[in-house]
Amino acid sequence: SETEPLILGRRVEGEHAIVIEHPAAPAKLATAILRKGRLEISFFHWKKVVLSDSESIKLPWCLLEFRNNCLYLHQKDIGFEVCVQDANVVVKNKELLKSIHFALPAGEILAVIGRSGQGKSTLLRLFTGKHKLNSGSVTFDSINYDEKRLREQIAFLTQDPLLRDALTVSETIRHTARITLPKDYSEKEVEERLQKFTELFGLSGLENHSIATLSGGEKRRVALCKALLERPDL
Repeated sequence: SETEPLILGRRVEGEHAIVIEHPAAPAKLATAILRKGRLEISFFHWKKVVLSDSESIKLPWCLLEFRNNCLYLHQKDIGFEVCVQDANVVVKNKELLKSIHFALPAGEILAVIGRSGQGKSTLLRLFTGKHKLNSGSVTFDSINYDEKRLREQIAFLTQDPLLRDALTVSETIRHTARITLPKDYSEKEVEERLQKFTELFGLSGLENHSIATLSGGEKRRVALCKALLERPDL
């Protein structure tokens, strides 16, 4: 309407609230109101944007579309669509990857299987920017893989993850939450996320156990929990 603005964000309530479900979205993102047949979106920590009919704006957490005096919120699926076309990597005159070609839709899981020295780790390091393409292309959601903002949305779990033995499972996950989750997360949201992830990774009942007392498999699950806490896109 032209009198009552909508409010958009991850943690908003009320009749005129629109909840953005992406966990990395700001608690309060913007307000939106009609102005003479156009949609005026005022971001709390950004600029003001005005959309005419049939225009849209793509945000990291969603797509906002204005059509026929209505605001449509298209929630963003968690995950990148990965497209690798004829990728080649050469380091010190040694060919590490040759003509790699595949597509991976968002939300799917891909297993890369092969003997030692066949390029599995090289492929993962390529995604994280530790190797450069010599030819071919790699895109995440149709954007070139070497964009810095895309790299920030990738989780990479090493074979021997670093965990602090003196901390408990709960302390480890909470510490990660403070670093990786948006600063406007409330204590209640952090607690809900902690409970959800400990259940998801079979760590319930181990929250107060120190990392030093865990088995190898339990440590790996804690490390995986840390890596996925922010719900990275890849």
